Amino acid sequence: PDKQLQGLLTLPITQAGNWIIYGVADSGKDELINSIVYSCITTYRPEELNMYLLDFGSETLRMYRKAPQVGDVVLQNDTDKIMNLFKLISATVESRKKLFADFGGDYVSYCKSSGKILPNVVTIINGFELFNENFGDALFDVLVTITRDCQKYGVYFIFSCSSSNGIRSKLAQYLPNHLTLQMADKYDYSALLARTKLVPASIPGRGLCRLDDIYEFQSAVPTEKENLNTFVAEKIKELAGKYKVNAPKIPVLPEIVTISECSGSSNGLQAFPVGIEKESLDVRTIDITKNFGHLITALELSTLKQFSNMMIKQFANSLNKNVYVFDTEKEFNAFASEVSYYDSNIPANFKTFSEQITKMYADFEQGGFDENAISSYGQYVCIIVGIDKFKSLLGSEFNSLFADVINKIKAMPKVYFVFIDAVDNIKKQEFESWYKALFNGTRGVWIGNGIGTQFTLKSTLSTRVLSAKITDDFGYYVDGSTTVLIKTITEVGDEEYETL
Repeated sequence: PDKQLQGLLTLPITQAGNWIIYGVADSGKDELINSIVYSCITTYRPEELNMYLLDFGSETLRMYRKAPQVGDVVLQNDTDKIMNLFKLISATVESRKKLFADFGGDYVSYCKSSGKILPNVVTIINGFELFNENFGDALFDVLVTITRDCQKYGVYFIFSCSSSNGIRSKLAQYLPNHLTLQMADKYDYSALLARTKLVPASIPGRGLCRLDDIYEFQSAVPTEKENLNTFVAEKIKELAGKYKVNAPKIPVLPEIVTISECSGSSNGLQAFPVGIEKESLDVRTIDITKNFGHLITALELSTLKQFSNMMIKQFANSLNKNVYVFDTEKEFNAFASEVSYYDSNIPANFKTFSEQITKMYADFEQGGFDENAISSYGQYVCIIVGIDKFKSLLGSEFNSLFADVINKIKAMPKVYFVFIDAVDNIKKQEFESWYKALFNGTRGVWIGNGIGTQFTLKSTLSTRVLSAKITDDFGYYVDGSTTVLIKTITEVGDEEYETL
């Protein structure tokens, strides 16, 4: 009013960087943030703008969840999503640092020089005090690091806060732009906007901002408050029909991990998926060809059934009948028709298998131990369920059949063994020469609880960490110095599947 101007107030986010919106309860803070989000999604395409909304206030931002430009709306109890969002933002900043290096080093220069469009990434944290109370210890330093560098890489933050000291100075220094609605103390305006005597009128949505000078403003609203939800829903439906691209979702650990979900990371036996890492959310794969023997174990054999059947299914997808399953328990048969499956006459059937390996080895030997001499054979996986029972069934023939096969495959990288059994049964074999030839005790997959109570599968993690309770759809991938908690594959997914 004192300038006799009535212009349009905009937030120059790309040019100015990060913002803080200050205001006490009922000052119109939530409504202003709603208006910012609405203005953004109706102005910019998803290719130009991705938004992530953390609502620790009235939770009205949930109405924007289905907007194409909105990757997700996160609420107070969505702990995993919040942690994963900041991993996503950190990864975005790091990848853009490398991408922009040859184009002036910043977002604007990259877009001008390359002719390509990357979306601006805007994260709004509504109710920063409550966010800080819940996640400050875990994320404060991450926030400081990201906000310090983010503007250069097209990543921005907008925080809302109810008091002038609600954001620590270490972080606030990287949030230089302020909008102040009604504050509890009239001196807050001067502290936040650098010496002003102006005080906004006591009207919801009325505040002060600094441009070339200090101006009083009135927040816009998309429509009347009582019609807001319906109005926004209709607009989002219109936008969803208009745009075919959506902002990336925050990666989360799925409720159920399926073969189809992990198939994109599969590369036959060299990258064989076993689950999704809880920490990184990456698909964890095993290189089956790296070792001749692999252990799948748990405290109880029954714990292994779901995961092991999925593993057999994946082997079947790659090798068909070249997968030999000797099931002494007669229960790991969900995909028996897709592999060479035996739950009876095991000694005779294993003898047939060993004869095939012997023939392959003879061709290998005759060809001067050249792999090309046995290229027509393909690869083989032999899965033994219940090694203790298997050894008993073979009896006196065990050494002549099994140990002989082990000696042959060590020189011939075509055949791989997988043992599935309870850890106590596997432990009985640890001092056998054939066992030592196949396993070194530091590689395998453990399913369910109890890894910290045994020494057959040795992990580098502390006993305290390994003693944490997990359900049977979680396990540990162990490979030398690496031990990773994974959510294991327990269903097929898109393919026709009957729950085991």
